[in-house]
Amino acid sequence: MQEYTKNLPEKQVISISISDIRAPFAELERGAIDASNPHNKQATRRPRGSHSFPLDTLPEKAKELILSAKKDKGVPSDFLASLMVFAAGSATGNSCVIDSLSIGTRKAVFYMVIVGDPNTNKTGAFKLAMSPLRKRDKSNYDLYKTQKEAFDEDQAKPKKERDGVHPPTFKRVVISDITPEATCSSLNDSPRGVVLCRDELAGFIKDFNRYHQGGEQEFWLSNWSNEYLAVDRKGGEPIRVDNPFISITGTIQPRVIGEMAKDGRSANGFMDRFLFCWPNGLKKPIRSKHPEPLRYKDDYDRAINKLLDLEYCRDSGSTSIGLDEDARLRMIEFFNADNKPLCDNAESELLGGIYGKFDEHTIRIALALHLLHWAYSGERDMNVSISVATVQNAIMIAEYFRSQSLRVYRAIHDADPIEILPRNKRELYDALPNEFETNDGVAIAKSQGMAERSFKRFLTKEGRAVFEKVKHGRYVKRY
Repeated sequence: MQEYTKNLPEKQVISISISDIRAPFAELERGAIDASNPHNKQATRRPRGSHSFPLDTLPEKAKELILSAKKDKGVPSDFLASLMVFAAGSATGNSCVIDSLSIGTRKAVFYMVIVGDPNTNKTGAFKLAMSPLRKRDKSNYDLYKTQKEAFDEDQAKPKKERDGVHPPTFKRVVISDITPEATCSSLNDSPRGVVLCRDELAGFIKDFNRYHQGGEQEFWLSNWSNEYLAVDRKGGEPIRVDNPFISITGTIQPRVIGEMAKDGRSANGFMDRFLFCWPNGLKKPIRSKHPEPLRYKDDYDRAINKLLDLEYCRDSGSTSIGLDEDARLRMIEFFNADNKPLCDNAESELLGGIYGKFDEHTIRIALALHLLHWAYSGERDMNVSISVATVQNAIMIAEYFRSQSLRVYRAIHDADPIEILPRNKRELYDALPNEFETNDGVAIAKSQGMAERSFKRFLTKEGRAVFEKVKHGRYVKRY
C-alpha cells in the first residue's frame, strides 16, 4: 500500500492511504447509495461539510497563530483561517498555476466574503491576515516615490544633461475603491496581479454601474473565469489585459447579505464565484486581561512574503504545478462521486449553480494550500507536483466553504428573515412570546439590554417582516 504524508513536524506526521481516502465513497461506488435518485435524502439533502474550518489542513505554525489570535485577540478562528488561504493565493498571483490535462490550467483567484455581526472582530482577522500584503504594497509605494523624485529631478535638467532615468511605475499589491478602467491600468503596471480589499463589501456591490450602466458585473465574472479584460476609455485608447489576476475580499453584515444577490447576481453566476465564511454562534469576544504577543506571526509574514517574492513576467509566464497521478484521480473522484450528485439533485437551479462552482473552488484551494505549506517550509525549491494528501485537505476545506454557501443560500432564498437579523435582535426575538403587548415586549427588551426606543423602532420598522400587528399595542411573531 502506498502512503502519503502531510508536511508536518516529525511527531505529527499523518499517514493517508488511497484506501482510507476512498472509503467514504465505497458504498456509492458499490451502488448501495443511488445518488441519481432525487428521493434518496441521504445522498441529496445537503452536502457534507464541517461546521468549523478544518485547521489541521494548515501548516502547524499557521494553526498555532490562529489559536493564539483567538485566545489573546478574540479573532474567530474560521475568519483567520479562511483569510490565510485567501492571502496565500493572492500573494502568489500569476506566478504559479495548476496545469493538468484533465483539469486544465487554473490560478488561485478567490472571491471571499467574511460574514458576521458587528463586534465579532471581522476586522481583526482581516487586518492580521492581510497585513503582509498591505506592508508590501506600502513598500512598493515608497520605492515608487523615491524613483519618481529621481525621475522628476532628471526631467528638470536641460535635455542634454539628463541621465535618461525612466519613468517609474507603482507595482500595486492592494487596491480598494477603483473602476474597471483603473483596475486594468493597475494590472498593466502590476502583471503579477492585485487584491481588491473592501472592509465593507456591500459598498463594492452598490458601486456597480456607478459610472456607467452595464458591464461591471461582466467584468468581474470574466476576471474570475480567467478571461481577458477589456475597457473602452472616453477620449483614450482601449485597455486590454490578457492574463488578469484580481482576488476580492471583504466583510459584510448578515442583514445586508441579500444585497449581493440583487439585480440578477444570484442567477448569473456572480454569487456562485464567492467563498463565504459565516460561523455560527459568534459573539463579541472577551478581552484578555493578560494578552500575550501573537505566536508565529513573524512566520506567517515570512511565508506570505516568500510567495510575494515569486517572480512573474509576461514573457516567461507562470510556473506550472501539476497533480501527481493519485492526486489527480482523487480530485476527479471528488468531482464525480461527491459534487456531481449534489449538482444533479439540487433542490433548485440556483443551488445547483453554487455546488457546480466547487469543482473550480477545490482546484484553486489545492494550489493555495500547496503553496502555503511550501512557503512555511525551509525549502528553497518548490515541489511542482501536488500530493494526494494536499488534495484531500483541499477537499475538506472546500466542503467547509460549501456548507457556508448553503447557509448563505438559505438566508437569502428561504424567506427566513430571522437568519439575517443582528445577533442581539435574534436573541430578543427568541425571548419574546408568540403574542405579546407592547409594554411586555419593552420589559423583555430592557432585560436583554435594549432601550425602549430601540425596541419600538425594531417592532415597527426593522421588524415588519417578523412581527404582525394584530391590533393596537398587540403583536404576534410571524416565525
